[in-house]
Amino acid sequence: MCLPKKITLFWILNSLIILSINACSGDGQNAQKSVEFKEFGSCELIIKNVCTECHYETRTCQKLGKKSEGRWGSTIERMVKKGAKLHENDLKPLLKCLTNQSSEIQKLCE
Repeated sequence: MCLPKKITLFWILNSLIILSINACSGDGQNAQKSVEFKEFGSCELIIKNVCTECHYETRTCQKLGKKSEGRWGSTIERMVKKGAKLHENDLKPLLKCLTNQSSEIQKLCE
């Protein structure tokens, strides 16, 4: 008789975990349409205010010089889909900054 209770408890907990993950990650596309995100206009401010919501600055800094523009673009796109609150006007400047390792981001990563 204990086995069905354990299985039921397992499925309830599993369902709650899945619902929690979905609620936290959100759908970046729907969020982008329904919420007006702040435009930062500076690579440093984007990283400090958007990227560090989930990652340490060092995670971004460690990838500089190792990713191509295409890979950075894919990373940014994936993060937006996962819920990164990035204003559409900040997409290209962020990509350029990360790809070209601007002085602004080099200073941030010192």
